[in-house]
Amino acid sequence: MNIKSKLKQFLRASPFLVKIKQKIWSVIFANPAALTDSNYFKKQFFCHKNFKSLSFDKGVVQGAFRETSFLLKIHPQNLIETNIFLNGMWEPHIAELIASYLNCPNSAVIDVGANIGATSIPLAKHFNEVRFFLFEPHPIVFNDLKNNISFNNLSNVEAYNFAITNIDQEFLPFYAQRKAHNFGLSSFNLNHDIEDYDVIQVQCKPLDSIFGNKLELKIIKIDTQGHELNVLLSAKQLISKHRPIVLFEFESEYFKDKNIEFETKEKLVTFFKELNYELFMITQDSKFYPKLTLKDYFHGDILAVPLFDSKKLNT
Repeated sequence: MNIKSKLKQFLRASPFLVKIKQKIWSVIFANPAALTDSNYFKKQFFCHKNFKSLSFDKGVVQGAFRETSFLLKIHPQNLIETNIFLNGMWEPHIAELIASYLNCPNSAVIDVGANIGATSIPLAKHFNEVRFFLFEPHPIVFNDLKNNISFNNLSNVEAYNFAITNIDQEFLPFYAQRKAHNFGLSSFNLNHDIEDYDVIQVQCKPLDSIFGNKLELKIIKIDTQGHELNVLLSAKQLISKHRPIVLFEFESEYFKDKNIEFETKEKLVTFFKELNYELFMITQDSKFYPKLTLKDYFHGDILAVPLFDSKKLNT
C-alpha cells in the first residue's frame, strides 16, 4: 500500500478527524436557530396570552407528504423532528423513492431501525391500504414511535420493540443514546458518533423467522448504524422469495478496522449478486443514481434493485 493510500485510510479511520470534519460542515452550512437554540420555541410564544400555561420541553409538529398531513411528537432541538418542523418532511427524496413502488394496496413495507417513524408514518397515512412493519429497539424512541402511530390513528402500522439481526443470540448489548439530538445514532457498535449512552440488553430476532411467506413484500428499509449486513443476512429467504427493493445505509466511518470494512463490503456485494440484484447510490439532489461498486470509501444511502430473472420466466 502506498503512502497516499495509508494517509487516506488514516484520515477516514480517526474519530477525532471525523468530528472536526462534521464541525467544519456545520459552520459552512449553518444550522437554523430551531436546531441550535434550546429556547427557540419558547421565544415564539413569549408574548402569547397563554404563555404561562405552556410547556416547551415537548410538543407535536405537523408535517405533510403529498398533501397528506401528519403529526409527530417533537423534542426541541431533535434533528429529525426539527427538520420536519422546518421542511415538512424528513428525507423527502427517500419517501418519494419508496412511494414510487407502493402501487399495490395489499403490499407491505418493512422498516428496520424505524426511529420515531419519520419516514414510514407519513407514507402509511398516505397509503392507508399498505401494511407497514416497524422495528425499533431503543425503548425511549419506541415509546415516541408508538405515540406517533396513535397520534395519526394508523391501523395499518405494526411496531415492534426489538432488534433485527442474524446473530444467534436472544439478547445483545445495545448502546442507547440519551439526551441526544439524534437518538437514531444508537447502535450495537460503540460508533464514533455515540457520546452519552446507556448499555442496555435488547431482544433480537431474524426477519426470516418473523414473516416467512405471510406477506407481499415490496420494500425493506434498513437504518441500523453499521449493522445493516446482519439485518440483510437475517432476511435472505424473505428477499429471495419476494424480491423487494432494499434501501440501506453504509458508512465507512463506522469501521475502525479497514480490513473489516473491506470484508463487509465484499459480503454485501456478494449477497446481492447471488440474489441477482444491482446496487445504486441514492442521490438527494439528482434523479440520476450511479451504479455502486463499494470498492472504496462510501458514506450514503444505497438502493438495491432486483434484476430481470429469465429463469423464472422459463419456469
